[in-house]
Amino acid sequence: KLNYSFNQNHRIQVQTHDDFYEIPERATARTAPSALWLNSGHNPSPGVLYTAVVNPTTVFEARYSGFYGTADTLPLNGGPKIGRRFQDLDTGNITGAPYYWYDGKSFKTAFAGKVTKYADNFLGAQHDFKVGVQYNSGGGESLNGYNDYIYTYGSTPAYGYTQNPYWSGGRMRGLGVYVDDTIRKGRLTLNVGLRF
Repeated sequence: KLNYSFNQNHRIQVQTHDDFYEIPERATARTAPSALWLNSGHNPSPGVLYTAVVNPTTVFEARYSGFYGTADTLPLNGGPKIGRRFQDLDTGNITGAPYYWYDGKSFKTAFAGKVTKYADNFLGAQHDFKVGVQYNSGGGESLNGYNDYIYTYGSTPAYGYTQNPYWSGGRMRGLGVYVDDTIRKGRLTLNVGLRF
């Protein structure tokens, strides 16, 4: 995170975060490394906040934030993810490719702006008026596949199944505006607002 003040009335904050991960499939004594998957990915999450003191009673804020994650599944030994998987019904040994693979991503981008107006004595009370707008868009998508799965008795094929890869995903967008007032009178604090 980085904070920088242009002057006493204008400042900016820039930050980012990223998680890198690798999660292997649970192994068994009878499963070859090529038949185990490794789920890996990362999710950079940047953000920027700008704050401006317009005058002693008015503050403006603008914010950007994002999340951009990617993930995939590859064989634990680094081989090709698309292939045939074999299970020997005599011994229980599993060889070949992982049973499943995918390439996916999820993402969200958001912007928000807000103006806050402070009033020490308006209609006999203190007020924090806020007017703001929020916008966000995002979604997720993934390409998924099950590898051919073949059961054998020793070296003799018995039966198997196959399935075509498929895509899944979606998108979303949101827009909101709001007005808000925090009213303080003595020991009483009342918050009222409207959001659309």
